[in-house]
Amino acid sequence: FLGQIGAHVGGDSGPLGVIGVVSRADEVGSGRMDAMMSAKEVAARFASELEATGLCQAVVPVAGLLALGAETLRQSEFAAFQMLATVPTEDLQLAMLSADRFVRAESTLPVDAALRASIVDRFGLFGIRMAVTLIRLGVRDSPTLAADLVERSGLSELRSVIDVQFGQRADQLKLHSALVALQRILEFRPESHALRTEAGRMLADVHGFAELRLLGRLRSVTPTLPDGGLLDLQRIIGGFGIAATERLDLPPDAGHTQQRDTALAAVRKWRSLSEHPLLDRFTSNSCALAARSAEGILASLT
Repeated sequence: FLGQIGAHVGGDSGPLGVIGVVSRADEVGSGRMDAMMSAKEVAARFASELEATGLCQAVVPVAGLLALGAETLRQSEFAAFQMLATVPTEDLQLAMLSADRFVRAESTLPVDAALRASIVDRFGLFGIRMAVTLIRLGVRDSPTLAADLVERSGLSELRSVIDVQFGQRADQLKLHSALVALQRILEFRPESHALRTEAGRMLADVHGFAELRLLGRLRSVTPTLPDGGLLDLQRIIGGFGIAATERLDLPPDAGHTQQRDTALAAVRKWRSLSEHPLLDRFTSNSCALAARSAEGILASLT
């Protein structure tokens, strides 16, 4: 199934427009507090394998049950989490060894069995542990708790990936799909070999496609850059938005001269890094691509 999707949207040019989701990510770590960290490691491994085989460009872990529960958090549930936060840590850990143990009617927890059954059904043990921990760390109201839980569920990250790699690049993705479809149509028409070759060249040369693929690879491979370099790299290639000011980390109302000067400095920075003799190939190629992105910004400003 994944192979069919990859062939349809990527073809020989590689994966583009396909994002994988490790759903129920909290179960990867058996509902422990570090479950999402374990899920991120699994997602990175999946991303590396799927990207290499041409099936997917990014994999994002999401604790869907927690995300849904947080988006619809009720005041009664927040009050239940507050009461559970008053229970000694060891006692609560014992009560949460399993969902069945947590909802036992004879439990001494300060929340009635029906409400306990409801929150374990809506949030899971991982969500309950996370909510209680956040309250113990200082969260005092349900809107703040809901926002923190959504953030920790991975849903915000998934939304960001969808926005940056789909929403803001819709035109590029449409072009990519059109070129892939054109290649497929011309595949069995020898007289159209030149046109098919040109379509293949465009798929390989369009810089926006290369940016998308690098953004996907950066989720599983870390370049050897100085402190803060990874964020700068993600930003310049459109990882936080494709507008010039977003790529250059400037305020939206930055003037033309400021944008041009910053873009020129970015070109010099990334070109210099790409030519550094001690960088590994992946980092060097990533910096070269970043330099091309900066050059594109500069060209649009002149």
